[in-house]
Amino acid sequence: MMSEAAMNKQLRDDTVFNQVNYFITIPDRRLKPMNSLLMEVRTTVMELMKSKDQLFKDMFQEVKFAGSFYKKTRVGKPTEFDLDLIIKLPVIYEKIRFEEGLPGYARIRLPPDSHKPLWETHRKVLDRWISEDEHYLSNDKVRKWFEGVITKSFSTLMEGQEGWFILPIGETRSVNIKVRKSGPAFTLQVVYEGGHLDLDLVPALEFNSRPNLKVFTRLLNVDQPWYLVPKPMKIGHNPQFNWRFSFFSYEKSLLSKNGKIKPVIRHLKKLRDCQNWSSVLASYYIETLVYHELHTREIDLIGSSMSSLLVHMLIKLSEACEKQCIPYYWDSDCNLLAEKTSKQLVPMANRINKIIKDIQENPSQMTQYFLTSDERELFLTISSCDISRLDSGFVPVLSESSSEMKEESLLNFLNPEILGTSENIQSMEPITILTHTVSALTDEIKTLNSKFSEEINALQSTINSLKGQIEAMAGIIGILVRREMNGVNVMTQSLI
Repeated sequence: MMSEAAMNKQLRDDTVFNQVNYFITIPDRRLKPMNSLLMEVRTTVMELMKSKDQLFKDMFQEVKFAGSFYKKTRVGKPTEFDLDLIIKLPVIYEKIRFEEGLPGYARIRLPPDSHKPLWETHRKVLDRWISEDEHYLSNDKVRKWFEGVITKSFSTLMEGQEGWFILPIGETRSVNIKVRKSGPAFTLQVVYEGGHLDLDLVPALEFNSRPNLKVFTRLLNVDQPWYLVPKPMKIGHNPQFNWRFSFFSYEKSLLSKNGKIKPVIRHLKKLRDCQNWSSVLASYYIETLVYHELHTREIDLIGSSMSSLLVHMLIKLSEACEKQCIPYYWDSDCNLLAEKTSKQLVPMANRINKIIKDIQENPSQMTQYFLTSDERELFLTISSCDISRLDSGFVPVLSESSSEMKEESLLNFLNPEILGTSENIQSMEPITILTHTVSALTDEIKTLNSKFSEEINALQSTINSLKGQIEAMAGIIGILVRREMNGVNVMTQSLI
């Protein structure tokens, strides 16, 4: 058994961590092909919704990006985006009253004297959003209204096949689009030539006040907006009046101030995906676990290696699974794992403990747990071709621009003509690039072998022909020599 000191010494080396990071980091280069399309779809959809519903047009403020992509902790393909549609109610915000709701939630009261003139314009709809007695704002009613706006907007589009709509983008382009409901979000599934995007649209109310609620004990001396979203609830008394807190701006700032922890978060998410834990362990749960560690300052971001930070967080994750509890960072009374069972969490904890043990004894074991079989095959291919670069820290995790340059080197190593245009390469995953390249090179080798075989056969035929000619010439020479010899003999006899 390896001593603890020896284990800690091994974990100070981040070589394997950096190698695995190559398969996790999303370089900006991969975002460029879809970034302009994302912006176009967002703008087109917002204009469509505003044109079909006057209340939405009057209340809509802007779109804000949220979620792990916004925080730069996303793993996998950059095809999923969270968009918060900021809605401003036609009320005097200073008169809004907030009350404690279920853990992680708040209730919103809109007294009659808070209504602005615009409320009167849309009273027929807005009055249905609040309770008659205590004037609580219903998340259920707002969510249904938002669903109606989306349905009404897309019903005017030309229908394609199998329930898809055709959304014109600009003057010459169009995409196929479909709507799917998921919790407080409505997912726009966008299919375009060359790929797809999933855009989660969530209506959100933005506030800047600091009401006397428990969650704000961690928001002292911080001047940023916070949000309430209509996440559906099925438990508690009058669950429809509970609105879920969202502090994505603060969470982004927290991670930005402690940027070294982001690669660790991405590694944990990659492990979750490779171990098929996504249905139990949401991305936000992993991030929340890290928020607690940053708050308690139990981790040394400056003096610790990335590998040791990863093991530390794996230990915390194992403990959370064993306790079946990850407290919501903003309200510890809310357990994010409350709906998970011991049948789901205990085996996960045992598996994590084994992974921790294996990594501590041999950090190279990370590749077995954090990479898919295809990625491990590519990892071995790269290692065997250029092990010196890998050993020197291939794609350092603390420099995303350097990471992009290293990956660009791999792309430049491959022949762009094999895959088509350079744009095709830029939008492809490394494993796809390698697979296509190997296939193309194999076909080229077969073609060359066939060509060489034909040339060898032709050369052999030429050689055989030359051999025949040489033999014929040798025969002729033999005849000529014999004739000359006969002539010499005749002359000799005549002289005698």
